[in-house]
Amino acid sequence: MPLINWTSEYAVNVKLLDDQHKEMISSMNEIYDRAEKVVVSPTEVDGLFDRIKVYFMNHFGTEEKYFDLFKYEGTNEHKKAHSDVLVELGELKERYHTNASGALLYELIELLENHLFSHIMKFDKKYTKCFNEHGLY
Repeated sequence: MPLINWTSEYAVNVKLLDDQHKEMISSMNEIYDRAEKVVVSPTEVDGLFDRIKVYFMNHFGTEEKYFDLFKYEGTNEHKKAHSDVLVELGELKERYHTNASGALLYELIELLENHLFSHIMKFDKKYTKCFNEHGLY
């Protein structure tokens, strides 16, 4: 059973970005499934961290491209939030390398949940109007 299911509540009404958010939920569910396993190899955990970092870099890059293109007024604050998430992800991965605890996978899930529930709802919803007004749906 998935940890989180996509609902329209998370939609920012830009298909490309909504699809990317759905991908994040899918990754969260996969990480949760792996965290529930008795043994998760360090190589597997490293792969999960790397996959999430690549996801964030691609997703944030997509959003920021449109911020710049559309001269979105919330650009600086939003980019700072992106940077903060990447720093937190890096710190969590570093702690994993120091501690190698499977429990840190739950912290990774928590980081992703916070991003989903806080960042999308607090920051991403704000750009919907701007993006839609510029023809991006």
